[in-house]
Amino acid sequence: MEQVIGIIGFIIAIIGMIIFGIGKKLPYFRFFLGDRSMFKQFLYGGLLAVFGIALIYFSRLL
Repeated sequence: MEQVIGIIGFIIAIIGMIIFGIGKKLPYFRFFLGDRSMFKQFLYGGLLAVFGIALIYFSRLL
């Protein structure tokens, strides 16, 4: 079970980093988030990346 949580966290972290880094060039992510501002892109990307990294960290503690 811990490995599954770690893998899910890894996928979420990668998606967050993609949104943070190149979200402007990926219109599907921008459409999904419902906003076109760069601040929201950084916010959502950063939050997803931190959430994914936290899942990886907590899966190691279990």
